[in-house]
Parts: sequence; C-alpha cells; structure tokens
Amino acid sequence: MVKDAPRFYEVAKKIVEMTEGAIFVAHNVRFDYSFIQEEFRRLGFTFTRRQLCTVRMARKVFPGYQSYSLGNLIVAMGLTAGDRHRAMGDTIATVDLFERIMAQSGAAAKEVRAMVNLGVRESKLPKNFSLEKLHSLPEACGVYYFHNEAGDVVYVGKSLNIKKRIAEHFANQTEKAAKLQAQVDDVSLGGDGQRVGGPAQGIARNQADAPAHQSGAEGEGIPVRHPYF
Repeated sequence: MVKDAPRFYEVAKKIVEMTEGAIFVAHNVRFDYSFIQEEFRRLGFTFTRRQLCTVRMARKVFPGYQSYSLGNLIVAMGLTAGDRHRAMGDTIATVDLFERIMAQSGAAAKEVRAMVNLGVRESKLPKNFSLEKLHSLPEACGVYYFHNEAGDVVYVGKSLNIKKRIAEHFANQTEKAAKLQAQVDDVSLGGDGQRVGGPAQGIARNQADAPAHQSGAEGEGIPVRHPYF
C-alpha cells in the first residue's frame, strides 16, 4: 500500500503550502498532528498550526453516544465513509462529521472558535499580544516571561508546551488569574527575553534587577514582585 508512496521530504513543502493560514482538523487531532510535527522535526523544521479536534466537538454538539471513536460514529450517525482505516476513507468520514457539526446552531461555531483559540478570548490578552502571536508560539519546552507596561518582568514560567501553558494563563477566569492578566502587557521567550514577534530588548536589565530564583516544576511559574500564583 505504501510501496510507491513519496518520502515525507518530497511532500513537506506542499504540506506547508496547503496548511498555511489553515486549521488542522482531525479526529483525535493530537495523534495525527504529532506525527506531522515529528516528521518536520526530523527535517530540522518546526511545524505549528492551529488545531481542531472532531472528537471534542462531537462530544459537545452530539452528546449521548457511548463511544466517540470514528468507527462508532460512522455506524451511529450514518457518516459517509470509504474503506475504514485507510487515509481517504477516514478523511471522508471526518469531513462528513465536521460538516454536520458546523451545520448546527451558532453555538457550534462559538465552540469551534474557543477550541481553536485554546479557550482564550482576544479581549483577555495583553494589549501587545494578539491571538496571531499566541498561535505563533512554539509547542515546545522552554521559559517564558510576562512583562508589565514599563517592560519589567512580573512573572516567569516554564513549561513542556509554551503555547498551551501561556494560553492557560489567559483562559483562566479565577480571581488570581485576573490579577496577573491585568499586569501583563507583553510576553517574551527564552533566556534572551526575545519578545514574541519583535526584537529582543529590555530583558537583561530586568532579569538583573529581579530577585534570584530557582526554576520550579513543570507548569509552575515564578512570580517576580507580583506573587499572584
């Protein structure tokens, strides 16, 4: 079946072009997405796209099924499908499911936006940090800094998935999260404090002025001057 299939490096450019500015949709999206990411990693490139999972969407829009596996939904909902467990057959079924989800009320479209944007509303983001910048963040391990309007570091965190963790900060609706959100004007990454989507500036002085600290466990942030978490 795959004897005459092209090598990944032969189709990598086409995948980039096809998915540029698009949303990566799949049934259990993290599974499929992780394979694509790994193949690009082997080529020395980082592949990052917004994602939407039809498993999660189907649970919200069509509640009540015992199983939300694609095979079960094909039978239970009468989805159009070709050969099961073949790329095109499963793709056709997933497209049919996605179209049925989107054909529901406006609530479905709202759920899609929430999932694509990792539960973050743009109004909750810092003035200098848009949804576009959020989606440009790496899905990799690293350190991130939150800056106030003066450029000072008010929070330092680390995570195995920077994009997901930063999104969680601004999707969180607790009182503590709101206090931190109110302080944040911009975000920077890594030891050099490079601003997302902008030049590296200002961080060295701020790090020198900040209290000494040691990194905590994954997902733990280190408050600087403003201990909200």
